[in-house]
Amino acid sequence: MNKTGIKVFVVTVAVVGLLNVLSSLSSGKSSASGSRRSGYSYSSGSGRSGGSSAPKATSAPKAISAPKATAKPRSKQSSASGDPFDAASYSHPDDFYYDHFNDFWDYEDAEEYWEAHQP
Repeated sequence: MNKTGIKVFVVTVAVVGLLNVLSSLSSGKSSASGSRRSGYSYSSGSGRSGGSSAPKATSAPKAISAPKATAKPRSKQSSASGDPFDAASYSHPDDFYYDHFNDFWDYEDAEEYWEAHQP
């Protein structure tokens, strides 16, 4: 295809798309983006005389609830020994550090804590 053929193809696609939009508007159908706004009604019935052009909600929005936090199950031994991070349940200090990196100054600090709380 040469440059002229590409230009003709692009213009043809644009004109067909524009005609589809115009025909859907004239027939009263909403455009593709209107299907995402199924909860709104755009017909005010009164036109410009005293009517509002803002969309009217036809249904109340649903509230989104936050996920519930679940606590990590801890054994009775870890709470009795005063280990709030349950370091004894980790087999390697790397795993312990990656789960609690915000709780310690650096890796060495977390590793020392892990070693001190091993059975």
